[in-house]
Amino acid sequence: MTFSSKRFQEGGRSLGFGRANCGSRVLLFGVSVLMWSGLLTGCASQQFREQDRIGRWMTSLEKHIHAPTAKAAMAHIAEDFVALADGNPRTELDRRATAELLEWEYGLHRSISMEDHRFDGETITAVCFAENDLSRLLDYPGWETIVTWTFDARGKITRASAISAPGAADFRNWLSPAINWLRQNRPADLEWLYPDGEWNRAPRAAARWVEVLTEWRRATHRRPIVLASARRGTQQRMGSEQSEIFQRATLRRNASVSRLPSKGQGLAPPSAR
Repeated sequence: MTFSSKRFQEGGRSLGFGRANCGSRVLLFGVSVLMWSGLLTGCASQQFREQDRIGRWMTSLEKHIHAPTAKAAMAHIAEDFVALADGNPRTELDRRATAELLEWEYGLHRSISMEDHRFDGETITAVCFAENDLSRLLDYPGWETIVTWTFDARGKITRASAISAPGAADFRNWLSPAINWLRQNRPADLEWLYPDGEWNRAPRAAARWVEVLTEWRRATHRRPIVLASARRGTQQRMGSEQSEIFQRATLRRNASVSRLPSKGQGLAPPSAR
């Protein structure tokens, strides 16, 4: 079968392959490719910026939590920082009060590990496991909390909101036997260390708590405890404790179930759960 040039052109036009149509379609195809390339490039660029931002936040957060001194930890806290526990306004701490609290915690050789991270907008939420000399001397298994941190454009922490994790052990149940013993045997110490049921967080009070609780353990025939302050090598101690606390935390939780609230649910104090 033979096609004439005219029939081929007519057939070509009917199929959309004429010269005029061909040029316009090539142009349209090129514009579409450029448009989608731009969209994809924009999405990739936005994703890269998001990952970079999250990376900077995580670096700042980890440096804050694992800082060797309270002063180094405060370097990652913004000037307008606010901390809140269990949604209770009475627990709100500004930057100055937070610095005093950190001095107390570092005096008690705190150890913290994080897991189950989630990123949401301007925040990072994670399950935290914490111990210090008080919990060790009281045989308390450690504080399990869900903490949400908010960051500013520089990567500094502007807010920290914490609640007790579901099923977390109540610290008061472990503290009560020691308080009863102090009330009977060291009332003056108790009045200074724990006035009206509130913690005296002076740096000297942290050291005195360790002394009286060590005495309480001996008097009540509890096994001896080797505290962080007595271990050799700060960096070695921190590394070994991080490993120990993470192992205990892993044993305490069901690894197949997230401890974090559902996305968008937010943090609620224990009384509201």
